[in-house]
Amino acid sequence: MFPPYTTFAAVRFDMARGIDFHFDNDFNSTIEYVRSNLPNPLLGFENRNDGSNVLTMIDNFTANNQVPVCGSRLLILVKRYPNGNDISNLATKLREYHITPSILASNNPSGGNQSEILYDLATQTNGLCGFYKDEEMGKAVGFVPSCFNPYLIYATNPLVVGKGILDLPVLHVPTNNFFWFTITIQNDGGPTSAVETVLLKWTSNNSENGKFEKDGDNIYGWLFGNVMNKNSVLNSLIYNLTLDYEYIDGNQQRLQIRVHSTDPINTYFKSHLPTPSLSFASKDTGSDVLQMVDRFLDNTKAPVCGSELFILTKRYPNGTDISQLISKIRRYHFAVTFMASRKPSGGNSPEMLYDLASRTNGLCGFDDDNKMGYSVEFFPTCFNPFLIYAVNPLVSGKGTVQLPPISVPSESFVGFWFSMTVQDSGPINVVQTALLSWSNTTVYNKGSHIGLKDTNSGDDVLYGNHISNWEDMNKAIYSMTLDYEYLDSKSRRLQIRVHGRSSNPVNYWPPFDN
Repeated sequence: MFPPYTTFAAVRFDMARGIDFHFDNDFNSTIEYVRSNLPNPLLGFENRNDGSNVLTMIDNFTANNQVPVCGSRLLILVKRYPNGNDISNLATKLREYHITPSILASNNPSGGNQSEILYDLATQTNGLCGFYKDEEMGKAVGFVPSCFNPYLIYATNPLVVGKGILDLPVLHVPTNNFFWFTITIQNDGGPTSAVETVLLKWTSNNSENGKFEKDGDNIYGWLFGNVMNKNSVLNSLIYNLTLDYEYIDGNQQRLQIRVHSTDPINTYFKSHLPTPSLSFASKDTGSDVLQMVDRFLDNTKAPVCGSELFILTKRYPNGTDISQLISKIRRYHFAVTFMASRKPSGGNSPEMLYDLASRTNGLCGFDDDNKMGYSVEFFPTCFNPFLIYAVNPLVSGKGTVQLPPISVPSESFVGFWFSMTVQDSGPINVVQTALLSWSNTTVYNKGSHIGLKDTNSGDDVLYGNHISNWEDMNKAIYSMTLDYEYLDSKSRRLQIRVHGRSSNPVNYWPPFDN
């Protein structure tokens, strides 16, 4: 699934011999074009003193006569900085056309001397400019709002120095939805050691609704380079925003704060929200979620083979035999993802949801009701639909298990999404370590890991019983290892899944593990 763009464009710049824009109506074709035109140092500028022609490239795009440019989103990866240029005319043009650039710049440039020009252009046009290590670029793409969260609802650029608290312009949220908060914590690619505290909070009705912060080495959110991100569910209200900051040097910093919506509003869901008065009266009554899945499989209005089903459930089913339903789901290669409440309104068999997902290459998460909105974005069903790996290792106590290797079918422009449950429906506080590692020493991306180690999730995203993150991999076979430690002796079956986006679809169904 990809945001509803109608036209895509790609171009290489900073080359001794310029090339034209490639326009396409298909995202996958555009990605193939990018893969076949990756940077080649032999074709680039030879002198480090030569500045990037990225600004000329942007100007050429606005002047093209092949596609309309109004409302465009630009995602620009830059290894070389421009040299001094007046950007006032270009900034005016981008504002006129409502074009917002998201610039991902290397903090180890191959040339040029004016990184502040990139940052200033993004500041003046409601865009974003991040500075990253080269090896972070692939992961950072998945966190900038240009591609996957295209609907900007808020932008401000506060000027800060030293220590203080700022009241920012209020945030008017147009409708209940998921929103993506982004803030740069400094305006260049230098070390962030001078950034002691950056705390952005949003409140309504005098109660705190959300925040993200950097407090020394403690991060509440996701921090890559100079850019921090966090998603949040907001209601259609007016929110007050405050920024607490502390920098240990005396340099002024112009920060960029942006709020984007992940999707346009779906009017059907808004008009069919849960109504307690229409639900089952007794807590003893089990959910009919399994019957609902079966009815969908038998429907005659839409094909079901290869469907992705995403289910939010507040009530658990009661005990029943699910073997026939599992057989039917497997026959149709039907993927079921459950997001279930830790505090159900009824029913007594959460393990049935988990078992159904385990045996059909699906995924089953359990989380608190107030975290559901966050968790949804980190489940692979909607945004990363192409499953390439699925295993369900059985673990107990403490140990290490060698898993089946993963065969990566193709390179990916934005990486692969790793998801793993670290617990079934039981308590999360018994989990000490559940760490998945992969390696191949013969390729560029030699391996990495996700999970918990001594209850610490590091940069990975942990909600409820599941943890996930983007990871870069090459087209290769990687060995897979799981280290685990639990405080009890119970046996539990974990779910490990690896998905790709539409940029790397596959033409096969991964085998079922059990």
